[in-house]
Amino acid sequence: MDTYTIDIEIEHYYGDRMATSSREACRRLYLRAISRFNGAELEKYLHRVQNHAAVYASLNRMLQSPFRHVETPLFLSSLVLFVASVVMASNGDTTPMIAGGMSAAAVGMINCSRRLFGYRKEYAVREAVFRELAEQLNEESTL
Repeated sequence: MDTYTIDIEIEHYYGDRMATSSREACRRLYLRAISRFNGAELEKYLHRVQNHAAVYASLNRMLQSPFRHVETPLFLSSLVLFVASVVMASNGDTTPMIAGGMSAAAVGMINCSRRLFGYRKEYAVREAVFRELAEQLNEESTL
């Protein structure tokens, strides 16, 4: 019962949860756990899976922050390039280089913001699934 096995089990649960209901994913988790362990080892294993799921939920909560990704500084540098291009264009300097810089900055900002929102959505879903797993395992252990 090592961390790698638990990580694989949690990823299996995540895949099952995305494909099926929470009840079915939890049933599959228990079937895989029962096939590997029994008795006290099973309880210890499920407790460790619960703890890992809670930690992964908090990790995914932290990763929702846009400041944890490389796209944020790229977005800010594109913003600076865009503002500088607008200032230069407003002063009457309309060379192809300025127009190219302005369009590249706009495309860069759009692309970075799309990726940041995608990360936020992905990590929010993963956090919810892992939190749900931890709560379900907690409920089962208290019964």
